[in-house]
Amino acid sequence: MIPTTFQRIRDLDCLTLQTPHHKRAIVFLHGYGSNFADLSSLAPALDPNSSWDWYFPNGPDEVALMPGYVGRTWFPIDMQRLQLALMRGERQPFRREIPLGFSAASVKLDLMMRELSERYDQIVVGGFSQGSMVSCDYALHTEQKVAALLLLSSNIIAESRWEEGILRKQPPAFPVFQSHGQFDPTLPYEGALALKSFWAGHDYQNEFISFPGGHEIPYAVIDALKNFLNNLK
Repeated sequence: MIPTTFQRIRDLDCLTLQTPHHKRAIVFLHGYGSNFADLSSLAPALDPNSSWDWYFPNGPDEVALMPGYVGRTWFPIDMQRLQLALMRGERQPFRREIPLGFSAASVKLDLMMRELSERYDQIVVGGFSQGSMVSCDYALHTEQKVAALLLLSSNIIAESRWEEGILRKQPPAFPVFQSHGQFDPTLPYEGALALKSFWAGHDYQNEFISFPGGHEIPYAVIDALKNFLNNLK
């Protein structure tokens, strides 16, 4: 097992699992209010043979979730507004907005990825929830080559920005892995289906894993994602 180390790469702190000889890497972004340690256990589960280097960056901003606990965020979210929108039946309240700080977070990730691209021949990027949205925005706007995009519990936001980005990348630039719980109370399933249609509408290869659960990463997703990564050329 490769030991976990700490690095600061451009403007982002990262937990990393790396070796001197690897030429392939996976960069995975945590969700809102979490931190870079939260999903680092995915590395041994998805990559038991340590075939990839792994990078888990920390969101650039702090968010106080409860007394005594401060998490990290990629961009601010008005949680009260989100909950009210969902209560009113608005299933995709941020689809047509570019949230404050969203583009800036994508740029920070791009700067980090530019540095990594000097070392690696193949880089996969993705994330969970809010982290998946930032990784998606990055993949649609970067000039760097993206080997694959991993979107776990994601939704469309900033749709006009994403449409603009994907049109510049035609023909399809990378395969996409997407998963979502059918009873997700945080990011509704309808938003995941809209994102699935977004990829299909632009002829992207998209493996979509639907599961009877909530805002989570169950074993079925881990198993399917492991196979997806193993099949990358």
